[in-house]
Amino acid sequence: MKALLCAAALAVFLAPARAAYLDSNQAVSAETQTNGGGCYPIAKHPQLTDQLVLINPEWAAIEVGPHTPPDADPITLHGTVTLAKINEGGDFSGNHLTDDQNTFLDVDPADMEFVATGNVGPQGEEDGQLEFELEIGSYPLFAWAGTGDRMTTVGRWIWDCGHGNPDPEGTCSSTASQACVLDSDCAPPACAGCIAGETCVGTVFNYHSELHPPQAVAVSRPGAGHAFSRRRKGGRLATRTDVWITPGGGGAGDRCVVTHHANPLDLVSTTECFPLSQPLANVNASNFEFDIPLPPRPAGSPGLRRIKVIDQTPRRL
Repeated sequence: MKALLCAAALAVFLAPARAAYLDSNQAVSAETQTNGGGCYPIAKHPQLTDQLVLINPEWAAIEVGPHTPPDADPITLHGTVTLAKINEGGDFSGNHLTDDQNTFLDVDPADMEFVATGNVGPQGEEDGQLEFELEIGSYPLFAWAGTGDRMTTVGRWIWDCGHGNPDPEGTCSSTASQACVLDSDCAPPACAGCIAGETCVGTVFNYHSELHPPQAVAVSRPGAGHAFSRRRKGGRLATRTDVWITPGGGGAGDRCVVTHHANPLDLVSTTECFPLSQPLANVNASNFEFDIPLPPRPAGSPGLRRIKVIDQTPRRL
């Protein structure tokens, strides 16, 4: 009995610790909003033009490092695909060329630091998932992933600023019965009974972290067959890996579209981003490295594993 207890305790002690989720409230912190970074939420009862704030910008880099927003270094993410789909409701045409293709990843434990609390909160995805989005006009079908595929992708690590999803909402600092999202909710006319100087405390934002857009993706499809020659009728056990690299990330990858404006009305009065001409991704700045999970060697097979490269680059590229 003692031996069993010791073994169980040792297993628990040696289990790898999961990285803590990134706090989604960081998306609206004063530090993050320096130089126009981060997200800008709207009040509990917004005015009509306040909706422009949600796309000013709609996607903000999470970690800009030594750069000034919207510039940021890309990250590399690894995971297993749980769902791939097109956004059936469509995307806002004001900052998209085409609708997005959405791929949901069950992120590898080593990369869990890229997953935010909003991804797993009451308004989030399943525990541990992170969404990868790329406009379908920039993403050829051969490189789309399917459920169970392995993916390595490089791209912009961003907050989805259009969906702050405050839950729970906060309360005004003195008038605790008054629900709020921002300090402006704790002053007239939003709160006639509030006293001067009240602030909103306790709001929990649920901004999702995403990789949006990617600039490189490698999709491995293990456990299937592939015919290396037309002379061979049956396929051989193989892992097919499709690779797609592009600087064309659509609106979410364009400097003009994701630059914050001090006056949101500039988005409809003085700013013209189309045709897109300021891609943020520099696909030639670094190598794209990824692993390919090879299938097990068939019993009794002394031969070497074969690797075949097929160029499927679309025409005119």
